[in-house]
Amino acid sequence: MNILFLSIVRFLDIADRGIYTDLIRKFINEGHTVHVVYPSERRYKEQTGLNIVRDLSLLKVKTLNIQKTGFIEKGLAILILEWQFLYQIKKHYSNIKFDLVLYSTPPITFTNAVKYIKFQCGESKNEYIGSPFKYTQPWHLGKYEKLNILQCRNY
Repeated sequence: MNILFLSIVRFLDIADRGIYTDLIRKFINEGHTVHVVYPSERRYKEQTGLNIVRDLSLLKVKTLNIQKTGFIEKGLAILILEWQFLYQIKKHYSNIKFDLVLYSTPPITFTNAVKYIKFQCGESKNEYIGSPFKYTQPWHLGKYEKLNILQCRNY
């Protein structure tokens, strides 16, 4: 199964412990191919790049600073983030049909990117299931986040 994970969290090492990296490793261990798209903020001075290692594809997208920056830059970064992600997804993953799309909220700016992937899956032959999953991170007790799951099922 081809899985696409859209994240606003920077991935340094897939071996790190965390909710997203643990989930990605679980999918890979189950024999699935995982494609991760994540931002590389301007402060890191890194270019957009694709790194493929066996069943894991990491697409680093150069963006403006999203975290630890002024509200004007952060606002602009959030506004153009979806366009940057969508452009790079079309450029690097245009020939891949995704069976499962995962993205963390709150970035509602991923709406058009998810719509594009839904369209790419072929809406007439697929069912889309969105199921929010709540979790608590031990170091943020009481703070909940959602993991939205979009699954394309072929019949």
